[in-house]
Amino acid sequence: VNQHNYFINADSLQSAPVDESVWIALSDPANQDLLHESFCDDFLLQIKKVIHDETVVILQVFRDPVTVLGLFTQRVYAQQIQTKVESLIKDSYAVSTLSYLRTLYSLYITVASFTKDLKTFFQSALESNDAKLEDLFLILDQSFSDLFTQHIAESKYFGLEKKTLESIIY
Repeated sequence: VNQHNYFINADSLQSAPVDESVWIALSDPANQDLLHESFCDDFLLQIKKVIHDETVVILQVFRDPVTVLGLFTQRVYAQQIQTKVESLIKDSYAVSTLSYLRTLYSLYITVASFTKDLKTFFQSALESNDAKLEDLFLILDQSFSDLFTQHIAESKYFGLEKKTLESIIY
């Protein structure tokens, strides 16, 4: 898995930089229309295509494809998705705490949907009631959770939420 071209050529996954107007809109407390910004939709579509394509190959080549798929998707989350999420969160925090909170929310919803789509895909692609399929789903859930743990753990999120609300109200 480590020597796969996808990880070696990881820079080939490109996404457009976020327009400055998006950051400004996200930091505007009067703007209530921002439930979802498509920060990384194209990026995740590219990743989804790679995973779909590689699943076909993995199913043909490996005796235990579920284990290999688990390793592959775990690496995708840890190396590709986490890098993108961290970059966007860092950029949003540089603008304002409100921008950060809205970005965190949007990314959480977007990656959760991506994870759900992968589970549905694997369920149909593997056509198996194999107990290992549940292991794959656990890996997906854990990989998703790991992306956001440091941002929502303990009281960090609530502290920033409180600070933002106080700055808007007072």
